[in-house]
Amino acid sequence: MNMPQNRLWIKKELRVLGFSLSGSLSIILQKRPSNHTLIWTMTMNILSIFATLVGLFLTTVEMIVTSSVYSTLWQYKSGRVLTEYLFLFSMLELFMASIVTEWTYRARQIE
Repeated sequence: MNMPQNRLWIKKELRVLGFSLSGSLSIILQKRPSNHTLIWTMTMNILSIFATLVGLFLTTVEMIVTSSVYSTLWQYKSGRVLTEYLFLFSMLELFMASIVTEWTYRARQIE
């Protein structure tokens, strides 16, 4: 199996791992609540929000820069559609991470 040799691949994998860990901690918190899990869930969701904001900024810049380019090539059109979907799912991630962070903050205040 050929593995990419650049560090960008590793950064993407770590980002995916971070989002997965954030969601997994939220699920574990619901099943077995504890103060330690609450703190880790809040921390991972805050990191997830920051990573999502960076991703949204970069995706927005890409959409602005490529908005003036018009091409009939299917590669360009499919890339544009994928970028739009990435933007929408990043907005969804931001929304969900914000809600879970608010819930964990309120739960922390109650304890």
